[in-house]
Amino acid sequence: MDLSGQEHFVIGGASDRRATPERLTSDELAYVAGERLLLSASRLLQRADVACVDIELRDGGHVSGVRFIRVDVPIALTASRRGGHDQSIALDRVIGIRTIMASAQGLG
Repeated sequence: MDLSGQEHFVIGGASDRRATPERLTSDELAYVAGERLLLSASRLLQRADVACVDIELRDGGHVSGVRFIRVDVPIALTASRRGGHDQSIALDRVIGIRTIMASAQGLG
């Protein structure tokens, strides 16, 4: 079964992990989780088969069609194209990333 055209959901990978204390407050945990998700998404955007990502925010909002992410602690700068940024997002607001594959872009 070929699932290459399906949407992917990201959970931060092992390479995104840095040393963290054993016990984190809920605010610290939200920050670390958001940072890991955005670092994973940034790495995925380097792949030829990934068209863009959508970022889900804690307050129910989302940022769609992101093609560039720069994590600039404590925020991330996002853009729908390289060469600038459209929006700044606090790392602790990020709760999910949806990857849109290039082959899925042409589907209606």
